[in-house]
Amino acid sequence: TVVNKAGLIETVGSGEPRVDYKDDSKGALLLEPSRTNLVTYSEDFSNAAWVKYGVGVGITPIVTPNYAISPDGSQNASRLQCDLNGGNTTSDRSWLYQTTTTMSGDNTFSLYVKNNSNEEITFTLSNGSSETVVVLSDDKWHRLSTVRSGGGQPRIGLIGGVGASDNADLSIYGAQLEQGSYATSYIPNF
Repeated sequence: TVVNKAGLIETVGSGEPRVDYKDDSKGALLLEPSRTNLVTYSEDFSNAAWVKYGVGVGITPIVTPNYAISPDGSQNASRLQCDLNGGNTTSDRSWLYQTTTTMSGDNTFSLYVKNNSNEEITFTLSNGSSETVVVLSDDKWHRLSTVRSGGGQPRIGLIGGVGASDNADLSIYGAQLEQGSYATSYIPNF
C-alpha cells in the first residue's frame, strides 16, 4: 500500500511502482523490505480471531465494525470500547488480542488509532510486552507501533495500575505484526 495524493491508503498492483505521498507532496518512490503481516483479519476486529478479554473488574470490550471512515477512505474502521470499571491493579484488564506464532528477533506491532472522545486516552499497545501510549483528542488518525524482541501477541486495550485511562473509546484500523525493527507500509491480511 501507499498513501496517495488525497492522503488515503491505497493498494498498488504487483509490478507497479509504489509512489507514496505521505512525506512528500511531489511523491517519492517507496522502497522497503518485503514483509508479511502475521495478524489475520487485520481490518475485522469483530472476527473470532480477535479475542475480547475482560478480567478482574475489567469489562469485556465492545467492538463495533464499520463504525468510521478509515485511513483508506472507506467506512471500515472498527470502534473499540474498553472499560476497567474502576480497576487499578494489573489484574484488571479490558482488551482485544490475537494469538499468533511466537517469533524470534525483533517484531513490530502497528495499528491506526483515532480517539472518539474529547479527552486524551492512555491505553496499552502490546506485542508481548506492554507499552503505554497516549492518543490525543485531535480527531486525526495516528499510526502507533511498538517493537519487541521475541513474543508476538498483538494486544490493544486497558490494563489497570499502569497509568491507563479507566475507559477508552477508539476507532481502530489496520493491525499489523511483522518481523523487523520498524513498521513498513500497511499490508492488509483478510
